[in-house]
Amino acid sequence: MRFLTALACLGHGEFRLDGSPRMRERPIGPLVDGLRTLGAPVGYEEEEGFPPVLVRGQGLLGGEVTLADLPSSQFISALLMVAPYARQDVLMRVLGDLPSQPYLAMTIAAMRSLGVELVESEGRRFVVPAYQHYQGREVEIEPDASSATYLWAAAAITGGQVQVAGLTRRSNQGDTRFIDVLAQMGCVVEEDDEGIAVAAPSDGKLRGIAVDLNDMPDAAQTLAVVALFGEGPTEIRNVGTLRVKETDRVAALATELERLGAEVTTTATSLTIRPPAQITHRPRSRPMTITAWR
Repeated sequence: MRFLTALACLGHGEFRLDGSPRMRERPIGPLVDGLRTLGAPVGYEEEEGFPPVLVRGQGLLGGEVTLADLPSSQFISALLMVAPYARQDVLMRVLGDLPSQPYLAMTIAAMRSLGVELVESEGRRFVVPAYQHYQGREVEIEPDASSATYLWAAAAITGGQVQVAGLTRRSNQGDTRFIDVLAQMGCVVEEDDEGIAVAAPSDGKLRGIAVDLNDMPDAAQTLAVVALFGEGPTEIRNVGTLRVKETDRVAALATELERLGAEVTTTATSLTIRPPAQITHRPRSRPMTITAWR
């Protein structure tokens, strides 16, 4: 929704973007304000700040835009991706909180790999010169780190070992650092040029931890399941952005974990999981390597 709204501004004619009832509850106001500042006629069909969105495509003028206290880095990525086609240079400033910054780094890396120049300063100031075009090239897509967290977590829970081939710390994907979270819980992490392997703690005991997942909020759901098998509570902080996803993920996690016997305490931006007193059955596994599909 957010990326397509920005893209439609570069087209010709009228565009209407809508989605499911939940999509109509997800905020898009900061992006629309930014596009309007850059000269794009964008409006709302119903509630201000939310889809359905109406776009009259006629290109972007460019100029300066300031964004503050964003609920998602997607607003910045959307503006950056279309900025090279503006008729004037685009200067963007970001103030206040900014969640999921690794995704922003991925956007910038992808743009540069396709031949676009931009100047970036600490993820807070961006300058994109005008009159640029993306240049086609062959791109190899690395494994999805968010999906890899499920496999690493499975190893932690079952006492096994899983290697995800084709994914290394050189990746810009923030969820790659989920291996550091598992290491804090006692897992053994091994890395080489081929991939990353995670093995369960040698003593079979996972430790509860307190961790800030602002840079990788999508990993919170995976960690919440691992926390069921830990010794002591696990606190997942700074994940308020999960409340405005396709569902309220914080509330959904609390509901399902409590059904499994956990005690869960939530705030607007965090959840604390106290595992069941006794887990009578723990699945077992054997070491395996997961190779990236092509």
